[in-house]
Amino acid sequence: MLTPKYYSHKLGEEVLQRKKLLEEIQEIVESLSDLNHAKIKGVFESRGWKPDVKIFPTRPYDCDVYKDNVVVEIENAEKYRTTDYFHRVFFSFLAWRFQGKLDIGVLITTLAKTEHFPNGAFDSVVKDLQTFNRVLDFPIYVIGLGIRKVQKGLNQ
Repeated sequence: MLTPKYYSHKLGEEVLQRKKLLEEIQEIVESLSDLNHAKIKGVFESRGWKPDVKIFPTRPYDCDVYKDNVVVEIENAEKYRTTDYFHRVFFSFLAWRFQGKLDIGVLITTLAKTEHFPNGAFDSVVKDLQTFNRVLDFPIYVIGLGIRKVQKGLNQ
């Protein structure tokens, strides 16, 4: 099982509640057993989310899943060396917003600490959102997923 951690930027949680999607998203992430991108995307698709929706019809930019002006990006930071990749996600959210197709962006990443993210990708994303608070002035909901460590009890 994975343990989720949540961060609400600019009333992100409240926007998802109003759209009646907060519980659905939390149910999805709390049901996950690993950080596999395709599996996570597949669970969203099975709940009616549209995959690979393009921002601009003539450009190859798309999001992982989309529903009711909610853009979800799934990024496993363990394969990236810098926060620049997350900045591309933020830019993508800005482009969706500019097109009138985004009420809130949802970013799913890992809680894992790596050589390039010594505090974890989730914490790095949250810090960047706080740093770029005036530019990213719309709701974003960040979900960090970590592997739950099972402790053996005395009776096992």
